Amino acid sequence: MPWADLPSTQSWPILPKAVRISGSPGRRPTRVYLQDGAFDPGATPVQKRVLVVEDNLAQRSVARFSLQHAGFDVVVESNGRGGWLALEQQPIDIVVSDQLMPEMTGFELFRLMRQDPRFAELPLILLTAQGLDCELLCRELRVGKLIHKPFSPRELVAAVKDCLKPLELLQPN
Repeated sequence: MPWADLPSTQSWPILPKAVRISGSPGRRPTRVYLQDGAFDPGATPVQKRVLVVEDNLAQRSVARFSLQHAGFDVVVESNGRGGWLALEQQPIDIVVSDQLMPEMTGFELFRLMRQDPRFAELPLILLTAQGLDCELLCRELRVGKLIHKPFSPRELVAAVKDCLKPLELLQPN
């Protein structure tokens, strides 16, 4: 049941506060359960955090605004090296990256992520102005979505939600 559909805390009886937190080790908790297995309606749902790595200021701003408006917590970086540092400093749920950037390309960032067990299973979305020649590499790096520029904000938000769905299905109910 989505957090928004939970009844208000006034309709829930007082229950013991022994809790179980679900989520991956080293990452932010995704759900909070009471001892009897029910959701804790008083717990604040955790926003999914999206890392956007894009060197173009205008496209970075559009991505940030669109994703924040859709309810995501957004972290932005202007190149792959900054994206890598952001990954190491805070929990991230999904990465959206441009391909051609200074210092480190999107593919170089994704390759580093796939080689590191901490980030090997993070969902990835690639933004590119290139043609179809990058699809083979996207499959090799398990990129969830390939979005061609110029992209629509709706397309980006839908892609992020689609890539996060399989992770939500793995969470206990």
